[in-house]
Amino acid sequence: MKNSPVRIFLLLLVPLLSMAQQDVRLPGRVVEQNSRYRTGQVNYLEGAFIYAKSATPTRSDANGSFTLVFAGKPAGNAANVSVKKTGYKLVNEKELENAAILGRLSPLKVVLCNEERLRENQLAYYQIAGDIAAKEKARRLAILEKDAQAKATVIAGLEKELNRKILSEQEAVSALEELQLIQQLQGENAADRLLLINLDDASGAFRRAYEAFMAKDLAGAIAALDSIDSKTRLEHLDAALAEDRQALEILNDAIANKEEQKRQELEQVVFKARLYGMQSDFAAAEKTYALAYRHDSTNVELLWELAEFNANLNRFPSAIFFAKKALSYPGSDRQQAGLWNIVGVMLQKQQNFAEGETALLKALDIAKRLVLEDSLTYLPQAAKISENLGHHNYYTRQLQKAGKYYEQALNIWQRLLPLEPEVAYPQAASTLNHLGLVYRDMGQAPQADTLFRQSLHIFRELDKTSPGAHEDGKALTLQNLGALYIESNNRKAAQEWLQEALAIRRSLAEKNA
Repeated sequence: MKNSPVRIFLLLLVPLLSMAQQDVRLPGRVVEQNSRYRTGQVNYLEGAFIYAKSATPTRSDANGSFTLVFAGKPAGNAANVSVKKTGYKLVNEKELENAAILGRLSPLKVVLCNEERLRENQLAYYQIAGDIAAKEKARRLAILEKDAQAKATVIAGLEKELNRKILSEQEAVSALEELQLIQQLQGENAADRLLLINLDDASGAFRRAYEAFMAKDLAGAIAALDSIDSKTRLEHLDAALAEDRQALEILNDAIANKEEQKRQELEQVVFKARLYGMQSDFAAAEKTYALAYRHDSTNVELLWELAEFNANLNRFPSAIFFAKKALSYPGSDRQQAGLWNIVGVMLQKQQNFAEGETALLKALDIAKRLVLEDSLTYLPQAAKISENLGHHNYYTRQLQKAGKYYEQALNIWQRLLPLEPEVAYPQAASTLNHLGLVYRDMGQAPQADTLFRQSLHIFRELDKTSPGAHEDGKALTLQNLGALYIESNNRKAAQEWLQEALAIRRSLAEKNA
């Protein structure tokens, strides 16, 4: 590789820190339906796949436990949790469609039933429903065959139940057949809902009623349920719930207030860290950042800022650590693109070019998706990542690929010139400079000369509106022009370029002294 005055500027896509956004964890446990009722011991299920929007998918462990991690769920939010496991069917789907996240004191229970057992239970329940309906029909038919008074009683009952007149015994028999069908359908509906009950969680009265139902004893089932005063219990529960909801509202307000106080405190801490960084007191900045990190270690935006802080100080392992930790949590595409970009640049700095390129390509792929959603906001991000890929390929001497990525970045900056000139012009000048180096190293001096001159022209024009703001980039371009003319043996022109560059460097040194 030729020695070159090119310098890679770290384009790390400064994050807009929002200290309020914190991950929220939803613990849960997967159990098999009715397992304790059948065997005396709860069967916890391993390997169930649990997922929800804005959460990292996970699987249940050997104890049936899992934790869904949501990215920045606001207070009071609920989630639609989905669960899949081969050979099993979700039983409590309704509960999981609106699962409470914050304020949950116990793990979310996920109840699954073995599909074969579920079919067996359904068939058994349907058979019971059919048998009960047939038995009731047979009982009434037997009464119809008795004396006129008994027959009249049955017909009167049928008329009331079916809400129509019955004029003959034959019509009464037809009505009994109709009623049998209705009873069986109602029984099957009840059976379908019984399939969704986890007897492990049911009351003693409910389990006794279930056992009576399984014995086809509806009277016994109803008696078991009548053994408790549901009316009084429901009234008491409604009153208690009203009190609890009021207390919860007060508690939620208190929690929200403390969360806001913490957010403001963290904002102050991070702002102080930035101020230390601005005055080059990096030790104090690091110590202050550490305080924020200690109290907000899963905040993706804070981790992003810590990654960038360390990257700018060439602390490559620390930058990669914070970026990869941030990537381990759910984050937005904007965050993912920025973080993979940092990882890629840092790996490149460590000479780990293969993994660095992989990370940068991930960042670019995400950035391209973002551009489709909001081009104005995310085009600069895509351009900076493309430029970093250009740097990567330049240093690995894949000059054709480097040129391709620099041209991609340049095209984006050109699109942004009328929209964001204060950003696009200096970035375009920098990209032209890097593209010129590619052409120079490919032996295409005339094209390199044109690109360097275009870059220099932009920097000189920027001087008119922002004097001294882009001296560093201008000096670098002048150095590259000087080096190009030395290679082409035009020493007089080279000397002019280099003298101007040297004068700028001296002026900058004096200002920074």
